[in-house]
Amino acid sequence: MPTLRLLLAMATLAVAATTAAPAAAPAEEAAALTLVQPTRQPLPDTSNITGELIERLGVSKFFSLWLVFNDPTETDIKTGVDYVILAPKEPAPLQKEADPQDRPAIVKKLLLDHVILGQKLNLAGREDKKPFTLSTLGGRDVEFSFKQDQWFANEALIVGSPAEIPAHGELVVLNKYAFADYDPSAVPKEGSEAASSPAPAVLSSSSSSQPAAEPTTAAPEEAFLGDLADELSKITEVFNLTRVPIFNKFLPDAKVSELLKPGEQYTVLFPMDRAFQKWHPIDWGFYPFSVPEFTSEIVRSHFVHGTLRLDQITDGFQTKTLTNRTLTFKKLPSGDVIVNGVPVMRREVALQKGTVLVIPDVLFVNHQVVQELRAKNMDKETPPLIAFPWWNAQFLSHAFLSLDKNGTFPSIERLLNMVPNLHLRVPGKDYTFLVPTEDAFQKAGLSIPSWWSSEKHQSDVLSPKKMETIEDFLLRHLIHRRFYMRELVPELQMQALDSTTYIVEHKGEKSLLSENVFSEL
Repeated sequence: MPTLRLLLAMATLAVAATTAAPAAAPAEEAAALTLVQPTRQPLPDTSNITGELIERLGVSKFFSLWLVFNDPTETDIKTGVDYVILAPKEPAPLQKEADPQDRPAIVKKLLLDHVILGQKLNLAGREDKKPFTLSTLGGRDVEFSFKQDQWFANEALIVGSPAEIPAHGELVVLNKYAFADYDPSAVPKEGSEAASSPAPAVLSSSSSSQPAAEPTTAAPEEAFLGDLADELSKITEVFNLTRVPIFNKFLPDAKVSELLKPGEQYTVLFPMDRAFQKWHPIDWGFYPFSVPEFTSEIVRSHFVHGTLRLDQITDGFQTKTLTNRTLTFKKLPSGDVIVNGVPVMRREVALQKGTVLVIPDVLFVNHQVVQELRAKNMDKETPPLIAFPWWNAQFLSHAFLSLDKNGTFPSIERLLNMVPNLHLRVPGKDYTFLVPTEDAFQKAGLSIPSWWSSEKHQSDVLSPKKMETIEDFLLRHLIHRRFYMRELVPELQMQALDSTTYIVEHKGEKSLLSENVFSEL
């Protein structure tokens, strides 16, 4: 396997380096062996913030950005620690023109600049109305001041009373971002922090320097699919900002538009990239999502008619997907939701046309399903690269080793061993081998002595003409295309590598070839 070879190469390199390099001092050795652990971002425990609350307060768009912290290996959730989240109402979305490589850092910086960890404000019970300053997780200071009977966070007005989050949190709603450099319409004051610091990417949905696009018309179904595809493409900016999610790449071929009705709401159970990657072979093997029909069916099965909200789902609730598959939900005492055995992330994403529920696994796919799919689509399986018997003829090599392992096809094995340059006539992959059984050889009156395959006797006993006849015989049994039994329909024509044409006939449950593939050796 490539991985094994790489590890061996690394081990060899390490040994060579150890041999060549002078002995290091003990202190240097200790320093060289020190492992630097990656820093995990501290975050508050937001599990008690419900979808109903953020929708009621009008901060759903702000909280949909929180999915940028979807990798648990990169975060450190501080359970039991007080916190304050400053959530602006209707924040401007990320600018689409921003460099995709920069979007994760921009979103994370924006969120961390609006989170205070380690204490709460308690503004309602605060008798002292003097200004005070707190630092956010992003390292920026927020000044809280009381002016004209209202509290402000920097220049942003605090709307209403802060919402108490059960246990340790406060959710404070602002009328705009706490920092002016996140507001594209604001002009920073001279000498302010926003004026002196480099501004992040403008958080506007379009650029005023670009001419307005001409209005276009489309059929209702096409327009609706465009809206849905556009909305799901926004997920790229939210939780996988450096590349298009795998699920999105499968959407065009799945033709979900055929199942959608214009103007109606839908819920998408959105598998994360790791959900697909866990089914990908490391070096070689079978990847179920390389089968187009299966992949399209599975993708469609992640769409549900209607809007599902986590806080409204009850234990035991069942519904059907657009492909009529059953989804069964389980509600745990902790509030967590599980669908068909797969946990659902606690934060849903509200879209104009419905809701996105993020899941870590692909639904309706398990090892039994994959094995049954593999048996029907073995051409999609990538085999290991082997150097024996013929490194440049992978199909022929795998076929020979399979026949040898089976042990019941000695005659055809001997013939394969006899033609030294057969691999040049059958290079690469994607062939069908019509393998004669031992009974077939006997019925044809053909006997292949074991000594024929001995290199020692081939040149002495077998004439060049005989070797050419044997090569033609083998080519007559090889077709440059992979065929399954289910594809052998009546009147199907197949052409062998020696240009012989076979026509498929059916007799009862058997498939027959109209041409006798045997000739005298």
